This record gives sequence, structure tokens and C-alpha cells, in this order.
Amino acid sequence: MIRRAVSAAAGAATSIQVCRFLARERSDEDSFGTAVQQFLMFDALRVAGAGMRYMHDRDCATFERTQRTLLRDLLRQNAETAYGRTHGFGALATSEDVVGAYRRRMPLATYADVEPYVKRIEAGEENVLNAAGETMLARTSGTSGHVALLPTTAAMSSTFFVRGILVVFDVLARRGCLDHLQHSCKLAFRATPRFTDRGLRVGPNSSGPQDRSFEKLRRVLYSTPRAGYEILDDEAALFVHALFAAKDANLGLVEANFVTLPARLLGLLRDERIARAIETGSLDGDIRTRIGNGPADELEEALRGPDAERAAQLREAAADAGPGLARRVWPHLRFILSNGTGSFAPHAQRLREGAGRGVPVLSTVLAASEGLIGVGLEPSDDGDSVYCLVPRAMFFEFLPLDGDKETLLADELSPGQLYELVVTTLGGLCRYRIGDVVEFVKYHEGHAPVVRFRYRAGQVLNVRGEKLSEEVLQGAVDVALGNVDFAAYECHDDAAAPGYDVVAAMDWDPDASERLDDALRKASPIFDNWRTKGGIAPTRVIPASPEAFEAYRRHHGGSPQQFKQPRVLRQPDDARALLAGEASTAPPAKAEPGTLRAVAEFARRHGVAAAVAPPRETPPPAAAPETPPRRRAWWRRW
Repeated sequence: MIRRAVSAAAGAATSIQVCRFLARERSDEDSFGTAVQQFLMFDALRVAGAGMRYMHDRDCATFERTQRTLLRDLLRQNAETAYGRTHGFGALATSEDVVGAYRRRMPLATYADVEPYVKRIEAGEENVLNAAGETMLARTSGTSGHVALLPTTAAMSSTFFVRGILVVFDVLARRGCLDHLQHSCKLAFRATPRFTDRGLRVGPNSSGPQDRSFEKLRRVLYSTPRAGYEILDDEAALFVHALFAAKDANLGLVEANFVTLPARLLGLLRDERIARAIETGSLDGDIRTRIGNGPADELEEALRGPDAERAAQLREAAADAGPGLARRVWPHLRFILSNGTGSFAPHAQRLREGAGRGVPVLSTVLAASEGLIGVGLEPSDDGDSVYCLVPRAMFFEFLPLDGDKETLLADELSPGQLYELVVTTLGGLCRYRIGDVVEFVKYHEGHAPVVRFRYRAGQVLNVRGEKLSEEVLQGAVDVALGNVDFAAYECHDDAAAPGYDVVAAMDWDPDASERLDDALRKASPIFDNWRTKGGIAPTRVIPASPEAFEAYRRHHGGSPQQFKQPRVLRQPDDARALLAGEASTAPPAKAEPGTLRAVAEFARRHGVAAAVAPPRETPPPAAAPETPPRRRAWWRRW
């Protein structure tokens, strides 16, 4: 009797699973075997995600205690490291008030404080910051003005997956986002790391084709063939991603670290070479040359021959110049999973209003080279993303932007206030200022801070103590110039008033400088006061093409997955590279400072490479400024 009941129950369960499988939307390019694997994988992740979400919420309900335990454990683990012995970690770990003793003993740190220890690790010394050792040195994006190398440990990687990605799977499952068997276009690129003498990898720590588990996931989940992830030319790799995403009419989602990559992908869908490759089943000669015959042959085999019907569908979708291209190409596209916060907000807005209209853009993870920071438990379709800090990922402190420089703990925050994050990480960084400025929104489970990322602390214009943040600058640009890409730098002069130059991806507009200057004055009373007194010169807008910003990205180097366009340029080479991308090589007449003709003159004088973008018509001379003209920008002295 019991055996028959068990058998009947098993049969019913199997029938339910078969029905669930058959009801799922599937990729056009999927085999039955990979569809079954994906179905079973999603079910397993759904269960694991629910378990980790329960543990996450439990830790959040006891956030202060969990943080205290984490800090004590980190101090104990690293007590015998070089850094731990220097700072007395052993004694701190046994303190009854471990948090108070730690904060009194340890000063706040920046990369300048950490760099000597990193150099020792890079030179091959062990037991410097982490008793367990490092798995790699992560190269940061350099948004703050310099590239740093930060230790990455196995604990950081496992925490990112277990307490970050698995919780995100639960978030997506609750939204019904796992009820499909469609492929994802995963915009990942093969990094070209270097290695230290003892074999320690140095490069970006973003998940990518270099990871051992990546190929297993690719076969089941991703639209791009293996050869596409082996391409070292980033532009050719992005073309291949776009090609195989376009080939799959039933693509389910697009994934990338930052929203700039999906925007570029959608732009490529209008490239006739994509439709032609699908129509003929063969690659364009230029692409074949750039990636080599072997990978090209493998990719052509993956195209599975000519597909004139799909090529016609793609051309029809691209012929419509209106918004919503993504939805026309992929009618069943569920969402774009990508970070669209902070400096990426304008890109996310353009994506939502343009090619991605009608497709949710979700941001679910807040992370940095220092490790996992937070997870988005309730991601919003409109891009207003907030993140719950993960209690066991880092020990968090909060540095108020105004007032004294004493940090606050999680239970001392005020809603709506801005704080710079100070973290003690699983990678051995102690009371480290990572430079992220966040707004405290609320508490999750009564104790865990939920924050909104606002801007990078180093992204500030400050020639007279006005401290104009990236957020204020972004808002003024949105009002005065619209939704454009831009970067600004400070202009200092010994004999005239300092000020700002703003390079913007736009056509020449004689009123742009005045509009932006007015918008900045309205946004910042301190800036307005200095402008009234003549202590800050009028803001100048230098028009540039979008190609100039792309040229800057190539100049910057690093992985496209990791690149963040800085809004404030600090290094001479950065400003020079951005302007050189727009400079004309034709010998210009003497021009007003700040115009494109002056930029071309600068390029000619200093031997800058030929322009990436075609030269623009020289604008008429600007009206006389309200204060004496400034000399060249500070970086031109180099």
C-alpha cells in the first residue's frame, strides 16, 4: 500500500515537472539536452537562493551582532600576518568591545597606506595581509584618478556567489524571472592578465571566460559560442556577442556589469554586417581578419548555415528608426541585468527611452574590487536601485560628508543623509575608504542599512572650496545639455580665475556654455557666490563626438566589463586622450581657448595621434568672458 502510494506520488511529481518543463519558453538555438540542464539548474538555484535569502534576512535582523562577529573573526584569522602583528590584531580580537577597540586603534586608510603591503605581495611575499593568501590582485577601474591593485581571496569569491548571486536568484525567482529556458547574452570578455613571478594573477576580478566554471555555464545559459569568448579584440568580441544574440529570436535576457555595454550591443544591431552574416552564414572579411581563421571557422559553424528569414526580420526591425529596437528584435526579451546607477544613470535612461524601451533594466548587485557590498532585494524597473548591505561581506562604517571625521556605525544613520563607505574586507583591507558615497534610505529587517549609490567621492570639482560633486554636475548637464556623455576637468591659472571645462558628446551650440554655467549656479549656492565675485571663471563647453569617448575608453585600457567613464578627469593623460580623440590634424588658425580649433592646435603642437572622429566645422568665436581669459588647462603644462 505504502509502496503504491509512494509510486503514485513519484509519478505525479514527475508529471508536474514534465508539464513545467514543456510550459517554459525556450531558446531557438537550444538543444533538448541543454534545455533539461537549464531547467534542473534553475530549480536547484531557486532552492539554494531561497535558503540563502532566509540566512541573509536572519543576519540582517541581527546586523550589529553579525558585524561584530565578522570583525572579530577577521582579526583572529590575520593576527599573525605582517599587517596584523604591526597593528596588534591579536589583542584587538580578544577585546570585550572589539568594535570600539578596533576603531580607536586603527586609523582610516586609503590606497596610499595599503600600497606598500600590496607591493610586498606582488613581489612574492606571503602572509602580508591575509593568512590564507591571495588568489589574485584585482586591478581597479581607475575612476578615482589612479589604478590600484587590491588583494582578492577565495573567501571574497565564495561570499560573492553564496551571499550575493544566490540571493539575487531568489529575488529574480520571486519576480518570475526564472520561469523560462531562454538563453542570455552574457557580455563578458577575455581579460589579458599578467602574472607575478610567483604566478599570482593581476587583472580585473570580474567574472569572465578566464574563470574555471564559466564554460560549464556558457554551454547551458549563454548565446555566444565558446570561440566568441576567446577573442582578445574587445570590439570584435562585442560584434560576435551581438551577432549570436541577434541570431536567437527568442533571447531571454542581456547581462553585463554596466549598462553601457548593452547600449553598445543594441547599437550594433543596426550594423548591416550582422544581418549579412546571419543571411549568408559567414563572417565579414574584416572580422575574420581581426579574430583569425580558426576562431572564425568555429563561429561560422555555430551559425549553422544561412538564415535568410531571420536576417529579414532583423533588417525590418532595424529599419524602424523609432525606440524599442530590443523588443522588435527579441519579442520575448524579459529584462536587461546591468548596473545603471551613479554615473551610469544617464546611459540607463537613454537605453530605457531608446533602443531598450519596454524592457526592464534591473540592477541587483552593488560590488567593487574590494568585494561584495550589497544586493538589490527589490530592484525597480525605473532604475531607482537601492541595495541592502550584506552583513557577512564586509565590516561597514559610514563617514559623514560634513562635520568631523568620526565614522558612524549602522545603527547611527539618518535617512536621506550621505556617507562615504569605510570598509574592513575579507581581502585584508582595514578601515579602508573605498570612495563610494551612498545615501541611507531605510533599514531592512529593522537593522541592516539599505543604501542608494550616489557618486564617487573623488569625482568632485573643487577650485575654490566649492566641492561640486559628480551628482550636482550630472544634474546640471542634464538640465543644460540634455542626456549626453561628458567629462570635466579643472582649469587653474596663476594670473586669472580658475574654472571648469566640460567636454560633451554633442554638436556645436553657441549657447551651451552659458546654459551649463547658469545650471551650475542654480544647483550650487557656493559656486554661484564665487561666480558672482569673479573668483571662478565661466564654465566652458567643448563639443566632441561620441567616438572621442570611445577612443578614450580604448586609451584607458582594461576590460570593457570594468570600465567606468569618469566625470571628473584628474590625470593629464586622461584629459589629453579625450580631447585628442576629437582633434583635427589640419593646421588651424589661431583660435579662442577651449574651442575645437584650439584643441586641434594643441594636438598639432604636442604630436597627439590623428583624430578618431572626423573634424567638425570650427564654431564662431565665443563671446568675451565675464572674467579675464584663463590660460591653458592645468594638464597642458605636462
